[in-house]
Amino acid sequence: MRRIHSRLPREQKLTEPVDHERIIRRGKVALIFAVTPQRVDQLARAGVLRKVRLPGSTRALGFLEKEVRELLVRRQETSAQGVPHA
Repeated sequence: MRRIHSRLPREQKLTEPVDHERIIRRGKVALIFAVTPQRVDQLARAGVLRKVRLPGSTRALGFLEKEVRELLVRRQETSAQGVPHA
């Protein structure tokens, strides 16, 4: 059995940082936003959230945690701006 990673130069394997993005499933995104999973699907269809898919796959794995958190912050900022200050 051949190792695929053995083709990379040693320096690249040891010194290059690996960028890992966490993927959150649809149900967890729904819990974070306090909406139904169907609403999460609507947000994805509207282009507000991007679904993560594997190449050649038709089913989505979920959503990038970074994008979900950014949308949550924007949503909180928007709702805070609409609240009248005393």
